[in-house]
Amino acid sequence: MGFSLGNDIDPSNITSCKLQLPQPVTPQNSNPSTYTLSVSQVNAEYDAKTVTPAKAPSSGSPIVEATLSDRVVPPAMDVTTACTNAVNGNVNLMLDARGAPVTFSSSASSNSAKLIVSTK
Repeated sequence: MGFSLGNDIDPSNITSCKLQLPQPVTPQNSNPSTYTLSVSQVNAEYDAKTVTPAKAPSSGSPIVEATLSDRVVPPAMDVTTACTNAVNGNVNLMLDARGAPVTFSSSASSNSAKLIVSTK
């Protein structure tokens, strides 16, 4: 997933950057379950419309990882490192979930992921 810092934010002035994901979309009548979510920075520009499992951009080691429940909104995850290392003002992140299958709303949804940035 990608976010743009825009022209107004200089990455060197970022003091905090958090990824806020919505509550996962879960099938009705399913049992509650947990999953482990890892967030890594993608080290390249890419077009999200062309990403497939076979054509996924490479990422570094996870910058944050948490075990979560599919029944609650995940806590904001600290991705400050990715934001201060933004390339051309773009913060590109890869999410990897292990355990129970998990689905989040798309960026077209009113309940999409958000990047919360604090600066000096």
